[in-house]
Amino acid sequence: MRKNLLILFLLLFTSSYYSQRLYKISVQNGEKKSELSYLVRNGLDYVSARELAELLGAKNFYNSETAKIESNFSKYLLKLTARSQFVVVTNKEDNSQKAYQITLSTLFIKEDIFVPLEYVIEYYKQVSGSEITYEKNSKNLVIAKSNSQEGTITNHKNEEAEKEKPAAVSSKKHDVYDILVEEKANCT
Repeated sequence: MRKNLLILFLLLFTSSYYSQRLYKISVQNGEKKSELSYLVRNGLDYVSARELAELLGAKNFYNSETAKIESNFSKYLLKLTARSQFVVVTNKEDNSQKAYQITLSTLFIKEDIFVPLEYVIEYYKQVSGSEITYEKNSKNLVIAKSNSQEGTITNHKNEEAEKEKPAAVSSKKHDVYDILVEEKANCT
């Protein structure tokens, strides 16, 4: 009996110790108040992509086999994959797709994809047509419907820096995605 209780206690302790705790960000969506699940990882706030899209009025489709979520806005589809650094935006009018790379990859926790809010907030602003303001210190997200319809997705480069680029610098893009350095036992 004592052995069973000890095993049960250890099981409960280890499961609660290793589980990730989710916090709540307060959300002001027009007149409506709600909450958004988030967690902190390396000083950044990661929010639930499913909950954020629902707050912005999108319908979500989640594929558990591939760990992908597709948020269906009125003019755009926004696709995210767990443990990936890419956001894929599809324009419904002309069916064109653009993939954007964010600085950090998404997280997969409790059958949900969590995104670093700081890096994806601009994409959600554009696809939803809403003004989104995040106050990091007070953990408050404000969503206001914009007067115009959903905006165009823009690549977030500094246009002034692009104009000031010297003529000698090549603007060609390269297809190098990864470099792998291995040290072999025979020093080759």
